[in-house]
Amino acid sequence: MQENEIVFKPQPNISQPETQIPFTQPTPSSKIPWLFVFLVILFLSVTGVLAYQIYQLKQQLFSVAPSPTENLTPLLTPSSTPTFEPTANWRTYNNTTHNISFKYPLVWTVNEQQGQKEGEKVFNTKIELTKDDSVITMYLNMDGIGGVGQTYDGEGFVLDGINLYQYSKSNSYNNTHTIGLSNSLSNSIGVFMVNDITYSITLSYPDSDSVEKSTSTINEFNQILSTFKFTD
Repeated sequence: MQENEIVFKPQPNISQPETQIPFTQPTPSSKIPWLFVFLVILFLSVTGVLAYQIYQLKQQLFSVAPSPTENLTPLLTPSSTPTFEPTANWRTYNNTTHNISFKYPLVWTVNEQQGQKEGEKVFNTKIELTKDDSVITMYLNMDGIGGVGQTYDGEGFVLDGINLYQYSKSNSYNNTHTIGLSNSLSNSIGVFMVNDITYSITLSYPDSDSVEKSTSTINEFNQILSTFKFTD
């Protein structure tokens, strides 16, 4: 061996002990807060989605629904409702000789008596409508009439656009009541003229008729007159 030679002796291999980290087993109580948080988040999410869908549905309903003043069906008024025409099923009488026409109910019977013909003209044609004891009498192109003028009670009446008067009088000699048309209520013989042709139209019914029956008869008479036309 040489002097001053350093000899290293091997050191024994001493291993350091490993540090052990203790493992703690999670307890059931540690899982509960996370589960609760998850459920709360899920509940809030579902509630939010439902709330949003309800909001969207309301918006759609409000956008479709009409406002109180728009798109409302108008209330039916007398002008918009179908009007009832009382003369729709009535018969029509036409007289081409005297150029007149009118409609009448089926319950009335019509009888015509042709007047006197002079040349190309026919005078004093008589048309009579009867129902029970009520009679409507029309004389067309009257000739040779006369009488004493009288003053009647009555009111204005329009016949096919012609302004006339409708008078009313009682007849004590046969217990009847007469309603007719005239050009005047004073100094009148109960006739009227149109285009220089004389006409007479009257309704006669018994005084014994009840108020209800006589009113109905007068209404039918006036409805017939409302359909009267001069066709020339």
